[in-house]
Amino acid sequence: MISTLNHRETNSIQDNEVCRHLFYTVATGNNVTIFTVLCAINILFILISNVAVAFGLIYSKGKKSYTRNEKLVFLLSCSDVLVALIHEPLQIILVKNLKTLGCALISARGFWHVFLLLFSGSIVLLISIEQYIAVFYNNRIWGFYVKEIYLVSGIVFYFIASMMFSLWYAIDIVRSTNVYRMSIFFFSVATYTTFILTAVIIVNTTLLRSTLKRLGECNIRVHKKNQIERRLTVTIMFISITLVVTYAPSVITNFYTAIIASKDNKSDLQNVIKPFMWTLFVCELNSAFNALIYIGRNKKIKKMYALLFNQIFESEWKLINNPIGKYNLVKLPRFATKLFRNKCSSN
Repeated sequence: MISTLNHRETNSIQDNEVCRHLFYTVATGNNVTIFTVLCAINILFILISNVAVAFGLIYSKGKKSYTRNEKLVFLLSCSDVLVALIHEPLQIILVKNLKTLGCALISARGFWHVFLLLFSGSIVLLISIEQYIAVFYNNRIWGFYVKEIYLVSGIVFYFIASMMFSLWYAIDIVRSTNVYRMSIFFFSVATYTTFILTAVIIVNTTLLRSTLKRLGECNIRVHKKNQIERRLTVTIMFISITLVVTYAPSVITNFYTAIIASKDNKSDLQNVIKPFMWTLFVCELNSAFNALIYIGRNKKIKKMYALLFNQIFESEWKLINNPIGKYNLVKLPRFATKLFRNKCSSN
């Protein structure tokens, strides 16, 4: 009985060591402090920017229904917020407490890092495809009006694909001592991500060129609509470029890691993991950049925040000397309206 328990305990220790061994080069020396501080800053950066997007969309739209594009932006923001709330804290725990972590937590961290990064990239591709259909087919394909079912189907497909990769990593690769299986995994993820990035580039390049062409050919009546479409297209293009720039280093290191793993050299594989983890951190920056680009390019959201900050930081004497009616509080959120009314009544 005692020997059986000792054997199980020994196996558990060996399993945990297998899960941890790839990350020892990352969780040493000054790397721990630098990585922890940068992750903490990134958490704040992601949360503030994405909450600002959600807040801006909600209050700038009022009672109007959301477009498909805006719904996808909401979904992207939700995915990015999960990066800050789940993935980044697990990254910090990994580098700070690696020697005491078991396979369960390391697997959980692996699951979320693969799932969220792949799913976020997939949503950017869906946003590009949705804009392409809206601009060139006027939401109609072969005479049929395109409803939201195709978006739901796309979301489900990419959700399942991202889930399969993340489960593969969390269940098999984290605990595996077979470097050839690792090689297959890293190569598969790199290929899948390359497909997403290539599709994003092709769709957005075609979209931007054709939109510019339409602007040159359109009449005055539809010119304003096309200008709005062009602005949204350029916004999506910027988000797509950011995706490609931040994800490209990770794709390269994935391919390189797959090559090193195929040579069955574990010491070299450990050395590759350190730059690999840093490229993942660069990927996570995309979660904040998406939101900042959208805020910077959306006129309604910018106008709303400009009005809000102008009212909040207005000097006290101006609030006293001017009637509350002169401030356009109808455009402000309710909490801001109450804030100004209370401020004036107290004075």
